[in-house]
Amino acid sequence: LECIVLEALLEECCGQRVSNTKGHSMGLCMYLRSTLESLYSEQRFGFCDGLRGIAVLWVCSLHAGVFTNLIPTDPSWWFLWPIFNGTAGVDVFLVLSGFLIGGALCRELMGTGRLAIVKFAVRRFWRIYPVLACAVLLHAILLPSMGACPYKVWWMNLYLLNNFPAQDLFRGCVDQAWSVSLELQLYFATPPLFALASLLSSRVLKGGITSPRCAAALAALLWLSSTLWRLAAVFSQDLVGQSISPSGGGVTFYMHTQYRCGAYLAGLIAGIAAVTHRQDDPACTESGCRVSTAALAVSLLIWGLTLFYGVDADSTYKGDFPTVAALHLALWRPIFGVAVAGIVFLCASGQAPRLARWLGSAAWRPVARLSYSMYLLQFVGLATVDRPFEGLMRITSDADSRAWLRTIAFFTVVMVFILGSMVLAILSYLLVERPGMLLGKLCIDLLPGARASGAASKGEEGGSARYEIGDRGSQAELGQDLEAAPNIESSQASRETTDIGSSDGQETSESHMASFAEVGEPSPQV
Repeated sequence: LECIVLEALLEECCGQRVSNTKGHSMGLCMYLRSTLESLYSEQRFGFCDGLRGIAVLWVCSLHAGVFTNLIPTDPSWWFLWPIFNGTAGVDVFLVLSGFLIGGALCRELMGTGRLAIVKFAVRRFWRIYPVLACAVLLHAILLPSMGACPYKVWWMNLYLLNNFPAQDLFRGCVDQAWSVSLELQLYFATPPLFALASLLSSRVLKGGITSPRCAAALAALLWLSSTLWRLAAVFSQDLVGQSISPSGGGVTFYMHTQYRCGAYLAGLIAGIAAVTHRQDDPACTESGCRVSTAALAVSLLIWGLTLFYGVDADSTYKGDFPTVAALHLALWRPIFGVAVAGIVFLCASGQAPRLARWLGSAAWRPVARLSYSMYLLQFVGLATVDRPFEGLMRITSDADSRAWLRTIAFFTVVMVFILGSMVLAILSYLLVERPGMLLGKLCIDLLPGARASGAASKGEEGGSARYEIGDRGSQAELGQDLEAAPNIESSQASRETTDIGSSDGQETSESHMASFAEVGEPSPQV
């Protein structure tokens, strides 16, 4: 059985069939090489790599900074505020996941009139659970002091509901997996949303509004509902200044799905808009370009303000302006999600080509590929650099040390933390994450009618008339699966479509907006 599985994996990955020990050895070398090459492979939506890389580094920097006990409340430490506002990285991942999944399902619904839910679920299982199971095992063996694995809520890591027992979570197993749970709940709520939109469009509205527009309208209503829910919670429960800890009242507000889904819904709307943009607005008028430029400027301004004032930095106004503090806590996170979604849409639709090229540069790709493993294994990775980390933490915690020395030690702690996470993430990607993706693809191919549908879609002109989640991609694209995510999630593009960027760096083809592929990587989050 092991030989059969190995032969199948190598055939899928390397395109060569092997049947003996020597062939297995050669095929394994090809697998290792192709896996390492996949870390730098270019994606359809390359700008997502940059956003994902920024977000995961932001989140890991926050976690490392918290360990130093250097919480910069003094204005003289203003240059550290962007790191300690890293909780906004969660929302970046949620926007990316909504964008990619929304675009994929929108394109599929427009092309086939149906949704391949079984393939979607199978792919999610194999994309998420191997690394999650590995994280649980390593935490149990190497980090028992950070929470017993298993604990009384350990099974919630299996069912991915562990963002709801928030008070028990910080004594649980793989505490940071709460965000994986949040994303999975949103993933599996999205197909019913599109199905409802299709039903309303065809049965109730009689085609007066297309299914994509109806889905976007439903997502907007849900975004508004979530925002109003946040407002009600903040004013009724007096959450301003509450700590996000087991004893703090803010932990439920921080983790529960109904309060955190706004960013995902904003990304979902951006994904739908990106698919339909070229069809609805074939020409970019001069006034339209001015609007796009203004929207990009506002979105970047909101991101810049978030670096220093944060999505939860309500304590700044608590004393003199309690109402402003409450409004900041309730509204800034949904507003930030809309700003990130605006950036994503403008990059995808070709209206921010320079920013898209920078975010799509090769430097971001390895970090983006490793983001899911980095997030789940970051505290295990810390164990690999334990001794230098402890020495640096003593310096940052010493109030008598010079400010410049504490600053250098702080940033060194952050770099050491990220380095330890990346080393372990590379091993996880090589031995767990990518084999899991390949096994998921094999399982999808074994589903009834999978190969027949794949052959049918291959023969269709341009590859844009039919799309199914889980369709076979090219062999080179197996390692390019950015799925999320997170941490957070990315896309694996179908073989029939062309890259989103043309030779001059401008996104020009209408089919590019249609080439959404399935998202798979749970986004790494705080």
